[in-house]
Amino acid sequence: MREVDTVTNEDIRRALLSVRPDDAARARMLGHIRAAAALEREKAPPPRRRWRRGVLLAAALGAAAGLTAAVAAYETDFFGLWRTDLGRTELEIPKVEADGGITYRVEERERISLQGLAGTPEHQASREWEDFLEQYDPDGTLLEAVGNGPTGISDAYDAYLCYTPEMAEKIDGICAKYGLRLLGPATVEEDVRTLFARTGTGDVCAGSGSNTPWSGYWYRDGTFLFEGAVEQSGGTVDYQFSRAVKGSFGSTPLYLSGIEDYEQWSYTTENGVELLLANDHASKALIIADRERSFVTVNVLGDWSAGTFQMSDRDVEDFAEAFDFTAVP
Repeated sequence: MREVDTVTNEDIRRALLSVRPDDAARARMLGHIRAAAALEREKAPPPRRRWRRGVLLAAALGAAAGLTAAVAAYETDFFGLWRTDLGRTELEIPKVEADGGITYRVEERERISLQGLAGTPEHQASREWEDFLEQYDPDGTLLEAVGNGPTGISDAYDAYLCYTPEMAEKIDGICAKYGLRLLGPATVEEDVRTLFARTGTGDVCAGSGSNTPWSGYWYRDGTFLFEGAVEQSGGTVDYQFSRAVKGSFGSTPLYLSGIEDYEQWSYTTENGVELLLANDHASKALIIADRERSFVTVNVLGDWSAGTFQMSDRDVEDFAEAFDFTAVP
């Protein structure tokens, strides 16, 4: 068992399985798992979005920059992180103090989509939802009114942390506009091999090297996320593996310090799958595969329990070989 000094996805997951909460509590806890899984690890509880109208300008500027980069990418035939860009936003990043209390600092972060590339229905839907959230309930009044009580919202909207009828209506509108289906409620899975069987993939972890998956969650369409670790010559490398099935509306972004911080390059695996690799050489690396029916993102965290990230570009390439991306259609 890993020893950490904060609440992690694994802690939340174990609590979820042990306390047998009611449906409303279960939905909220699954929401926390999804939110935490997509955010950068900082040895503290997961960051929270800073609801502020002024962020819309930053998001708009980010969109314009992303469009320019996308044009350049088209001209050079290079698939880069900018094609997943959702614009910048502000987060309140938590810090656990010596006395056990939690304080927050505000930081601006880049958002990228885990659902697809710019121009696809999945990416457009994700961006529209993010833009909606930036201006909806900016001071949290509606969320505070709901509190820890049941929301009365169908579990069909569990994946979106939806807590008002207006939010559900917006989600329905986005799905109709882009021809996408709802994800529905998530199922937590202890055995990742069972998760693969439930979602119709092969063994994603059957690449070369020592790849140990832990646990994750999945949706009825085959979308899933699981965590694990790979043993490399430099030590343990923790990761999160996300698969978004095309044709579904997924809404969870991944937060980065900035796309410009990453060195990016194309890499073809030994079994012939073309990947985008990105490395900021400081805190994380990313692996992205645009498959026929899926959009795959691997969030490479380094040795999370030790709080270190020491991966060269060659290390990232070797790490990518620990997965069989052909197993994901």
